[in-house]
Amino acid sequence: RDVKPGNVLFGGDGMVQLADFGQARLRPDGCGDGAPLTAHVGTRWYRAPELLLGSTSYGAPVDMWAAGCVLAQLYTLSPLLAGASDIDQMFRVVALLGSPTSQRWPAATSLPDHGKLQLPECEPTPLGTLMPHAPDEALALLDRLLRYEPRATATEALGSEWVARRERLSRAELLRLVVDEAEAEAEGRRVG
Repeated sequence: RDVKPGNVLFGGDGMVQLADFGQARLRPDGCGDGAPLTAHVGTRWYRAPELLLGSTSYGAPVDMWAAGCVLAQLYTLSPLLAGASDIDQMFRVVALLGSPTSQRWPAATSLPDHGKLQLPECEPTPLGTLMPHAPDEALALLDRLLRYEPRATATEALGSEWVARRERLSRAELLRLVVDEAEAEAEGRRVG
């Protein structure tokens, strides 16, 4: 429940691991005790919109949102949604995803804090305009992670072309790709 860059560890063998389970809570599928969870979890910049609107019943999709924010940060080199407060954070989410209409996010009206904010009316911002140098397969994965609902599951994300492309590379090729992507971002050009 606190996926952020500082809690993602990269091993020399290419293994990626999550650290810091201080906010974790065991809730196996179908075995939840029904007790409400706290909405104030995770680091604000990586917090899913449902948490920002007070949800106390959530699951893996909040972590997939955070994973999308971390992936975006690999391309923007800074947090994608760096809100100064929870309210500012929600406004930034709306600026990215568009107004939470009944078509975009039907479940929003059932969230505890939905009616407490006067959210702006706006259309979604295409991710490619925020990360013009990110490869198409990264933008496709981000589009599935950074949305109101439904978000990609971990299994679906692992099956994405962005992950598949990296799995086919040797460690040396992967290192070259990461360096090329970082250099491209610094120079303002697009890779792959």
